[in-house]
Amino acid sequence: MEIDEKLSKISLDVLKMFETTIRFLNESLDSYIHSKEAPAIDDDRVDRLERSVEKECLILVLKERPFSKDLRKVTGIFKLVEDIERLGDHAEDLSWTIARLAPYSRGVEIPSLLQEAKVAMSMVEDSYRSFAKGDDPLSLEVIKRDDVVDGLYLKALKEIPEFRDRYSLPDGFILYATLMAKYWERVADHASNIAEWVDYIETGCYKGEEIL
Repeated sequence: MEIDEKLSKISLDVLKMFETTIRFLNESLDSYIHSKEAPAIDDDRVDRLERSVEKECLILVLKERPFSKDLRKVTGIFKLVEDIERLGDHAEDLSWTIARLAPYSRGVEIPSLLQEAKVAMSMVEDSYRSFAKGDDPLSLEVIKRDDVVDGLYLKALKEIPEFRDRYSLPDGFILYATLMAKYWERVADHASNIAEWVDYIETGCYKGEEIL
């Protein structure tokens, strides 16, 4: 099998891992928006896909000894799957948190928290598209959006106790709503990290510094 074919197979496995994670995150967000039962997340499936991709990357490097852009792509993939795996962890964290938030929130939604979740989710989906299409301009847009999520996260932290007081909610509301806000902020961070590795794959630059 030629190196191009092997890289294509690895990329398809990365996309499969990505798609699984996106589905888990969307299920968690949907359960919060529509006050549905939090989904059961099989994070082990994402972990298995990560190990498979890492193994394929190592075998390719050892057997094929890729150069230039091929080596850059393998290296970038090896790094970005770590962030995809963390997204799977956070999908599980969010499902757990949403299930525990429901009895305290009594249907109350915090606009900044919901907006934070939606922007973070758009970052994940666009980081997927940027990798799938090799779209570097899109990856740079994802990175910029991380600041938007950070601002919404800080706004949510301020609004959460205000909503607790306004609607006379139990203290547990503050705990679980704050956890939820933090997890979405971390989701955005990992989406931004993935986009940075896509930028590296396409340009050889990582965080503005030329590497390869």
